[in-house]
Amino acid sequence: MLINVRFDTSKLTSKYSNLMSPNGEIQSMIDKEILRGVTPYVPFKTGRLSMSAKSNTKVGSGSIVWTAPYAKQMYRGTTKNGRDMVYNKSKHPLAGPMWTERYKANHINELKQMIIKKVKSV
Repeated sequence: MLINVRFDTSKLTSKYSNLMSPNGEIQSMIDKEILRGVTPYVPFKTGRLSMSAKSNTKVGSGSIVWTAPYAKQMYRGTTKNGRDMVYNKSKHPLAGPMWTERYKANHINELKQMIIKKVKSV
């Protein structure tokens, strides 16, 4: 399962656009922050799902990839029978479906501030 988080960078000058390009400083910083920050939102039973993203995501690519065979089903939050999943929240209290969307909704301003701070430091 591939999740892309995109920011509109069309207003950046060419001086800054290379920072947001694949493998640029800002893109790598954001990828690392999202990998770290989204973890409490990702369902956790054995850790395989979380580890699949950490071991299969190329930091700086702009894409976070969960490769566990059940990742898509867990992300959607429904069983094969179409019932809503019940998530164990003992290890990850924020665990549930659509974890990237919920993380983004809760942290978009922090991510934007990280980008602004980095751009200002260049």
